[in-house]
Amino acid sequence: LTCIICQYTMVWRWQREHYHWITGKILVMPREKDTMKFKPLLTQNMVIVWLNLLLLVACRSDSTVTWIPTLAPTPTVTWTSTPTLTSTTARVPTLTPAPTSIVDPMLYLSNAKLYLIMADGSHRIRLTDDSLEVSCFSWSPDGEWLAFEAELDGKSDIYVVKVNGGQIERLTNDPGESCCPAWSPDGQRIAFLSKRHSRDWGLFLMNADGSDIIELTDSNLRVSRFSWSPDSKRLAFAAEGEEQSGIYVVGTGKDQPIRLTDNLRSSWSPAWSPDGQHIAYMSEGRLVVMDSEGGHAEEIAVVSTSDYPPRWSPDSRRLLFMSWNGNFEIYAVNADGSDFSQLTVSRWSQASPPPISAWSVEPEWSPDGRYITFMGYQNNDITQQVYVMRADGSQLHLLTHEQGLNPAWSPDGNRIAFISRYRYTNETVK
Repeated sequence: LTCIICQYTMVWRWQREHYHWITGKILVMPREKDTMKFKPLLTQNMVIVWLNLLLLVACRSDSTVTWIPTLAPTPTVTWTSTPTLTSTTARVPTLTPAPTSIVDPMLYLSNAKLYLIMADGSHRIRLTDDSLEVSCFSWSPDGEWLAFEAELDGKSDIYVVKVNGGQIERLTNDPGESCCPAWSPDGQRIAFLSKRHSRDWGLFLMNADGSDIIELTDSNLRVSRFSWSPDSKRLAFAAEGEEQSGIYVVGTGKDQPIRLTDNLRSSWSPAWSPDGQHIAYMSEGRLVVMDSEGGHAEEIAVVSTSDYPPRWSPDSRRLLFMSWNGNFEIYAVNADGSDFSQLTVSRWSQASPPPISAWSVEPEWSPDGRYITFMGYQNNDITQQVYVMRADGSQLHLLTHEQGLNPAWSPDGNRIAFISRYRYTNETVK
């Protein structure tokens, strides 16, 4: 009705001009350079308005129409048993819409903070405030605590926070920076990297309360990635040094590190298998699995990146890794090199809701091995999102509508922690 009234009441008369109606548009043909003058056709306009009002009254229903916004129901995520992973053909994951209950108005972009979210995408909780710039974290084995690296006043240190509420505790406070905390499987200690004794990163160990800090490596080695043994007695780590680069193992006392790989190839990103029998690592474009004592190394897959460590399934049978083939994609392979599968298919898309786009990175197994969480980029936005999919790459589920970095499952598999720079007006704070 509004459109009809507006259309007919916009009929104007131009002095010394012509007007025509063609598909609802006015064609004005000015002559010479005269200035256009106009006045409304009041009589015709009033007749048209009254006719339309009478039509509205005639068509009016007896009932009163009340506009009530409807909220789409939160989808139910039903997890079923994990299928047998036999296909080597890349799957295009099916996207399940994220629950609408977590969509809150964005407030502003700020320091990276630590969040928790339920595995179905609901109940987002913020654990840290804007004073700390969080960059990485680790779950305690009992799922009660998170150790994390955060920057305050330009320096990184290690902190812990109780996930069900509590004060943030600072564990390190040395002039040298500290980063990359990793809780031991028995929950007693935290390993981390630090520059407190050198300009390069060394591997350190402390009790879970921050006491009794010891250095496990000497200043001749520059440590990058490291991984706990499942019995909490040793750590595998990658290091660089003059004629000393490779994968090492060191005990939790003051033992000397033992090098497991030779110096002929660069080796990075070790990952100890949950059964303690093997260590996987990256070496010059290859995913390699060797015995935990350094023997019987076998190349099981070709990879294009060595920066991110492979991830063992909880049963120690399969490995997740990411590799570049035009996009970063996530792959899985058995520990013996069989049953190689591409799990993600990323592409640019304007679909709504969109599939994952550009990159799929940093996969993590759920504790039961049935699902995988990872970080993906959407459309032409640089914002990363957190996803969950089944272990065969199907039933892709978008968990976040804001930036989500470094997702990691809680030990019970019910929650996922992640990092985000976004804040929301309705978010819950512990």
